[in-house]
Amino acid sequence: SVSSGINAEYGVNTVICGVSKLRTICRYILDQKIKEYKEKGPQPDDILHHVITANQMYLEHINTEYDSHYVEKLMTYMTDDVLTIFLVIDNMAKTLSNLLVRVMREPRVYGKMVAEIRAAELGDLQTMDKTLRYTEMVILETLRLHPTLMRGIRVTKNMTTELNKGLTIHGKGMIFFGQLVLHRSSKYWKDPYEFLPERWETGSKGITPFTYLPFVAGPRVCMGKHLAMLSMKLALAYTFKKHDMRPVPGEEKDMDWDYRFTIVRPSAGYNAIFTKAETENEK
Repeated sequence: SVSSGINAEYGVNTVICGVSKLRTICRYILDQKIKEYKEKGPQPDDILHHVITANQMYLEHINTEYDSHYVEKLMTYMTDDVLTIFLVIDNMAKTLSNLLVRVMREPRVYGKMVAEIRAAELGDLQTMDKTLRYTEMVILETLRLHPTLMRGIRVTKNMTTELNKGLTIHGKGMIFFGQLVLHRSSKYWKDPYEFLPERWETGSKGITPFTYLPFVAGPRVCMGKHLAMLSMKLALAYTFKKHDMRPVPGEEKDMDWDYRFTIVRPSAGYNAIFTKAETENEK
């Protein structure tokens, strides 16, 4: 609108309105959870109670030391935490969908990942996180070939912006960078179109900086990165600890991806067959 100084397409404004509504919902949920927290105490299985506990030392002084401005600022930060959890879950679901479609058509990768999961101790999160190294490599490779977002945007704030290699951007504007292009460039990756989790055996060593950006990088790196990685490991661990997965007969080679939108996703809903895994005593 003219009054707000925003000149954008209807779709962009719709997204902004949607995010605003989601923030309002998150704030309502947070208010209810704080009320529940005060009445019943912290519940260890409730992730939002963990968010409240992390801020409890500040919340205890709301009515004594701090003014209303500080209270509102703290609630805004906590609302952002809740919003991040929702966004992490949504993007995590997309990545896991891509991963499952991929690995059930890669018998070698699937077998290696499942063997690691069934040999691992899932008693506590830290042990699980460190133990499931190959599972993490499978997630990283999925995010390379099928990043949640195909492109990112940055805005130049100065009239002249100096980049590396003598490149200069004149005037204020937006810079688009393509994760999908970077992740599949033969300039930076050996066999870029091959699904090879083993390329991550040494972590990020040997990876050209800023050529792998599923969570972006720098000061605006996704703050839900570690939560997303841990949550995906946990989901895979509990899925394959006691279950096997295979594609529907006749669909073993079917695998196609939709690149029309910002989000990379399978072009169709693919079916999978899950069965209870046999234990050693049952074999």
